[in-house]
Amino acid sequence: MKKLSTCIFLFFLTGYALYSHAQSGQSTLSGKIVDETGIAAEAVTVALLTVKDSALVKAASTTKSGLFSFSGLGAGRYLLLISRISNRKTYFGPYTVLSSTKTSIPDIRLEPDITSLATVTITGVKKLVEVRRDKIILNVERNPYAQGASFTDLLRTAPGVKVSGDGQIAMHAGQQPSVMINGKLLQLSGADLTEYLRSLPSSGIEQIELIPNPPAKYDAAGNGGLINIILKKGKNTGLNNILTTSAGYGNFGKAGINLNTNYRTGKINIFGNAGYRYDKTDHTINTDRNVHGTALSNFSTRYYNTQRTPRFDYRIGTDYSIDSDHTVGFLVYGNTGTSRFNKRTTTLMQVNGQPDSMLYTTSYPERSVSNVNYNLNYSGKIGHTKQTLSADADYSVYRRTTDEILYSKATRLRPINQPTLAIIQPAFSNDTLRNYAPTRYDNKSFKIDYVNPVSASARLEAGVKVSDVKSDNQQEFDVVRKGIYKPYAPFTSTFMYAEKIAAAYVNYAKTSGRFNYTAGLRAERRATEAESSSMGLDVDRKYISYYPSLLVNYNLKNQSSLTLDFSRRIDPPAYENLNPIVYFQDNYNFRSGNAFLKPAYKNELALKYSNSKDWLITLNASRITDFWSFTYFIQDDKTKTFKTTKVNFKAEDVLGLTYSIPFKLTSWWRASVYGEATLMRFTDTTGYSKNAHDLNVLLQQNFNIAKNLTASIDGYYDIPTYFGILNYKKVYYSNASVIKQFASRKITLTFAVTDIFNTRRDRTYSNYKNLDFNLYDKPETRVFRLSVSYRFGKSGVKASRRRNVGNDEEQKRMSGSN
Repeated sequence: MKKLSTCIFLFFLTGYALYSHAQSGQSTLSGKIVDETGIAAEAVTVALLTVKDSALVKAASTTKSGLFSFSGLGAGRYLLLISRISNRKTYFGPYTVLSSTKTSIPDIRLEPDITSLATVTITGVKKLVEVRRDKIILNVERNPYAQGASFTDLLRTAPGVKVSGDGQIAMHAGQQPSVMINGKLLQLSGADLTEYLRSLPSSGIEQIELIPNPPAKYDAAGNGGLINIILKKGKNTGLNNILTTSAGYGNFGKAGINLNTNYRTGKINIFGNAGYRYDKTDHTINTDRNVHGTALSNFSTRYYNTQRTPRFDYRIGTDYSIDSDHTVGFLVYGNTGTSRFNKRTTTLMQVNGQPDSMLYTTSYPERSVSNVNYNLNYSGKIGHTKQTLSADADYSVYRRTTDEILYSKATRLRPINQPTLAIIQPAFSNDTLRNYAPTRYDNKSFKIDYVNPVSASARLEAGVKVSDVKSDNQQEFDVVRKGIYKPYAPFTSTFMYAEKIAAAYVNYAKTSGRFNYTAGLRAERRATEAESSSMGLDVDRKYISYYPSLLVNYNLKNQSSLTLDFSRRIDPPAYENLNPIVYFQDNYNFRSGNAFLKPAYKNELALKYSNSKDWLITLNASRITDFWSFTYFIQDDKTKTFKTTKVNFKAEDVLGLTYSIPFKLTSWWRASVYGEATLMRFTDTTGYSKNAHDLNVLLQQNFNIAKNLTASIDGYYDIPTYFGILNYKKVYYSNASVIKQFASRKITLTFAVTDIFNTRRDRTYSNYKNLDFNLYDKPETRVFRLSVSYRFGKSGVKASRRRNVGNDEEQKRMSGSN
C-alpha cells in the first residue's frame, strides 16, 4: 500500500505541474437561424452547452437577421439548444470549435411544434448509431429491434459484434470484450454472463457504448475492448413512465412486460424498472468426429435441448441533490429466475464404417439463478475551478444452483455373436447420475475518481479502485442404482477462487491548436488463488502490471480528423474457464476449465480517420501473448472421450481494417455500411503456426415511409474464416422491422423479425493435431415479435443532469473534445 500511495501522490504531482503550464486560446462560434419557411427568425433563444456534461456555457437571442454569435470560447465540442414559442425545442450539433479560430455553422431551420410544448424532441444528436473516433454509440430507443428483446438479441444487430450460438460475445477481431453497466465492470463470465445478459431487457437500456481501445481510466480487463450498457433514467420533472409489452414466436412462444418509471423534483430523483419475461427456446448441436487408431472409430452425436425460462428483473434507485454541487445516490438491481431444460443426446458409434453401439442420454435439469447488486455513490464539485470528485461502493452476490439427473442407456447394435470392436465400454452404460452444483460469487469494490479541468483546454483525471472477488463452486455426483444414491468420487469436487485487485490511474488531456491528446497510465496489482482440495490444486499468482494508453488527434479541415491510438490491456481468464470441475454431457463428452490458465496481454496501435459525415475508418495492428480466447478440444484416442476446455497459445497477431460509412440515398432512405477485414496469425506453444483472414459486412437501411411510420432492414455476411483451432464456414442473415407511432408519439407499435430466412448458425470443423470433427450449432434465431410501448405521465421541458452509478460523468466526457 505504501508503493501504491506513492504512485498516487506522483500522479497528482504530475497533474499539478502540467496545470502550471496550461494555456488556452479564445474562439468564436456563430450561425443563423431561419424558420420553417426559410425566413430569418428573430428573438430565438440559443443556449450553448458542452457535449461532455450538457452544462450551460452561454445563452443568446437572435437578431432581426436571425444571427447569433458566442465569443471567448475554449476549444471543445458544443451543442446548441434552440427554443421559441410555437417551435419545437431542439438540440443541434455537436460542433467542434478549434483553438483561436472562428467557426461558422450552416443555417439552422426551426421545426413547428406539432405535438405540444410539453414534449422535447432531440434531433441532430441522437442517431441510431453515433460513430466517434474512440467508440460507437448505439441509441437503443431508436433501434427497431429493441422493443421486447433482450440485450443479447439487441447485440446481434450491433456493428462489429459477433454473438455465437451459445451467447458468447466477440468484438474487435474475435476477442472477448468486458461488459460494464453504467461504467461498472460486471464480475461475471462465461455462461453466467450470458445468462445475465439474456435476462436484461432492452427496454430499460438507453445506450450501448462499444469501446475498442479504452483509456487508462477504465479497468484494464478485456482484450476485445469494452461494452458499456447505460441504463435509462428519466430527465424530466414530475412522474414519467414507459410501459412496454411484447409477444413473439420463433420455434416456441415468448412474452414480456416491463415498466420503467421515474419521479424527479428539484432535489430528489427516484427511478426504477421492473420486468417479467418468459422465453422458451431450443438449441441443436450436431458433432461428427473420427478417432484414428488401429480401427477408425466414428462418433455421431446429436444434442437437442429445449429451455423454458421465466425471469424477473428489477432496479430501483434514488439520487438526492444536497445542493447544486453535491449529489448522493443509492441503487439496487438484479434478477432472478429458474430455467428448466429438456436435454437429449444420442451418440451413434461406428467402427470402420460399421454400426457398433448407440448411447442415449437424457436429463431434465433445473437451474436457479439469483443476482443482486447494491451501489452507494457520490458525485460533487470541489474547489473553485469546477473540479469533480465521485465515489462508488458496490457489493454484489450471484448465486446459481443446478440440480440435474442424467439417464444413460447403451444399446448394442452388433449381433450377439459378434464382439464390439474398438469402442471402450463407458463407465455408466446403463446408470443414472445425479448432479447437484451450487455456485456463489461475492464481489466487493470501492473506487474514487477525481477530475480537474486545469484550464479551458486541459483536463487531469486520476483515481483508485480496489476489489475483492470470491467464488465458491461445488459439484456433487451420485450414482443412482435401484433408487439408492452412492457418491461418485471421480466427478465430485470443489473449487474455490479468490481475486484481489488494487488499481490506480492518471489521465491528462489537452487541446493545442489543431491537436488534442489524452495520455494515461494505469497500474494494477492482482493477487489470485485457485484451489481445489478434491483435486489437489493450489495455484497462487501475484503480479503488478502497467497499462499505458495514448490518443493523439489532429483536426483536419471540414471537421475531419486523424487519430493515433495506442493501448495495452489484459484478458484475465473467466472464472468459469479456471474452474476444473467436470461438466457432464454424456459418457464421452465433457467440459471443464483449466486452473493453470494464464492471463493474455494485448498491445494495439490504431490509426483512425473520421469526418463530419460520421465516417470512421480504422487501421489497427495488435499482438496478444498467452492468447486463450478460443474454444479448445482435447481428444483421448484410447478412451475416445472428448473434452472442451481452454489453453494458452503463444500469440495471436492481427492486422485489421474496420470501417463505418453512413450515407443518404434519398430524403426517405438512409443506409450505413459497417465492415471489418482482418489478417491473423495463430501460434501455439509447440511451434504450430496458422495464417487466416476474415471479412464481415453489416448493411443497415432505414426508410421513412410516411409520417410516424418507418421501416428498416439489415443484412450481415461473414466469409469462411479460421480462428484458434477451428475453421468456420460462412455466416449470413437478415432482419427487418416496421414501426408506427400514435397519439403524439406516446404509443409505439413495433413489428420485427430477426433472421428472416433462418440461416444463422455456426458450422465449424477442425484438423488440429489428432482432432478430426465437424460441428453444427443452431440455436433459435428466427423470431417474430410484436411490441407496444406507451409513455405516460408528466413530460416537463426542463432537462436535468443525468447521473448514473460509477464513473458516468467520465463516461460522458469520453464523447467530448478528447
